[in-house]
Amino acid sequence: MSANVILDKGYWIMMNSLVSVIVPIYNVEKYLERCIKSILQQSYNNIEVILVDDGSNDGCPTICDEFKRKDARVKVVHKPNGGLSSARNAGLEQMKGEYITFIDSDDWVEVNFVERMVEAISKSKVDVVQCGYCKRNDDNVVYVSKLTNEIVYGKDKILKSFFVTQNYQTMAWMKLYKSEIFRKIKFHEGKNNEDTIYFADYIDKVNSIQVINDVLYNYYVNTNSIMHSELTKRKVEDAYFSGEYMLKKCEEKYPEFAIYMRRNICDFSIGLYMQADKSQKQLKKEIYTKFKNNYILLVKSSCLDIKKRLKFWLFYKNQFLTSKFWRIKKSLRKK
Repeated sequence: MSANVILDKGYWIMMNSLVSVIVPIYNVEKYLERCIKSILQQSYNNIEVILVDDGSNDGCPTICDEFKRKDARVKVVHKPNGGLSSARNAGLEQMKGEYITFIDSDDWVEVNFVERMVEAISKSKVDVVQCGYCKRNDDNVVYVSKLTNEIVYGKDKILKSFFVTQNYQTMAWMKLYKSEIFRKIKFHEGKNNEDTIYFADYIDKVNSIQVINDVLYNYYVNTNSIMHSELTKRKVEDAYFSGEYMLKKCEEKYPEFAIYMRRNICDFSIGLYMQADKSQKQLKKEIYTKFKNNYILLVKSSCLDIKKRLKFWLFYKNQFLTSKFWRIKKSLRKK
């Protein structure tokens, strides 16, 4: 963007601010080059790209070092495997930018991702900007987000955007943050579903957000990732840890939104139940108990629309029928 078309000097300075791009990496050799190239080819040039190799045992370390050799904007951190949150935290220790964004290593971004996000945050002067995203697998697009453009000030309105309209979302990626936020918090290590935990922590530090509906982030549906791997007791425990972590935060500081968090727990409980196989009877029982304990507290709440109310009631009454309906729906979606 040319300086002579920008009348506001402060805006021009912000549009030339350093942006730190943190990429946590673990055993994604097949997709890593696509991700890094999409970052280095950005229309916004003033970036530092922090590649955090989280103990990969494939070709990722070599790929990282090769990109560092070719482009001075690239930094590489090699560390023992510690998980996604550990890798992000290692990147945060290296970052020097005024703004920061996280990109998962099997995803990629549009060429104007950084420029458009910096433009938005510079004009609105908010703490965080979120863009739209597209989910893709190897064959086609499976989902495109439909977001509403909005600028929101104040915790209550931010939480309303998250819980009620569900426009603002928890994921760490597809966002650009003021880096000062991450001088006060870190990602919670040792758990899956870390984005919900980090959201619960950083919401206290954020007073304004913006959502733009521009689809700038491409999320790859990687069937080999942790999110799509076989359901285990550990995954279930981590899911409830993160959900209940956010629920506790709501009950302590934002009580009017606690019922919405219970709705979210019910929702992901059904998803977990559907992932369990026939042999995991005890795990299914534990999941259903968690669902039931939350459902009975919100059954009469206005936070449930007709669709959710029917879905939850059906699951509450008959898990087998719900499972059958879910599998039919899933098979039809694949055709």
